[in-house]
Amino acid sequence: MLAAPPQGAARFTGSPVRLDVKDADLGEVVRTLTAGRGLSVVSPPGLAGTVTATLRDVPWDQALDLVLAGNGWRFVREGTVIRIVRRDDTSR
Repeated sequence: MLAAPPQGAARFTGSPVRLDVKDADLGEVVRTLTAGRGLSVVSPPGLAGTVTATLRDVPWDQALDLVLAGNGWRFVREGTVIRIVRRDDTSR
């Protein structure tokens, strides 16, 4: 039997980041959070939104989850690829 994936903060394992933005473009924030991590990011054409957040020493993947969730999006990690999908998309 496979164990369930970790829930809550335990599922985030990225290195800590700081983010302090006001009315920033969501796409730019995603690029900032994923830059230099050796990952490819696939964004849908409709990815849009703004981010206002002050985060201190938060795992980068949790920060990404938070800024996406605030705009109705989430991410799915598939190896070295981050795919952004609508939060209500249950395909994975």
